[in-house]
Amino acid sequence: MNSAMIPRLAHLSRRTANFNVPNDFVERFVKLHDEEWKTAEEHWEILVSKVLNTDAVDANATRRRAIYQAVAATVTLLERTDLRERCPECVFAPTRRRWIRPWSWWRR
Repeated sequence: MNSAMIPRLAHLSRRTANFNVPNDFVERFVKLHDEEWKTAEEHWEILVSKVLNTDAVDANATRRRAIYQAVAATVTLLERTDLRERCPECVFAPTRRRWIRPWSWWRR
């Protein structure tokens, strides 16, 4: 699925976007990233892309419906779990990168 199909954070809360997200969701998600919109947007796209590959999205759904389901599931995940106070990508991405660095000396 193309990330161009994933709605931008700024468009999520607009009524015309037809996504049922809490009014303050976007603001809180960006605050989790110290007001860095670029980082928040990148992490949003990564999280929605990961949810697209789960059973939260109907395998037979059209592209538009699949995106809608993935956005709804991602928002629900972030809102209703203890992840509300932190971004899962911020928490787990540095852990994945840390295992690459110890071997960088080997290539010198």
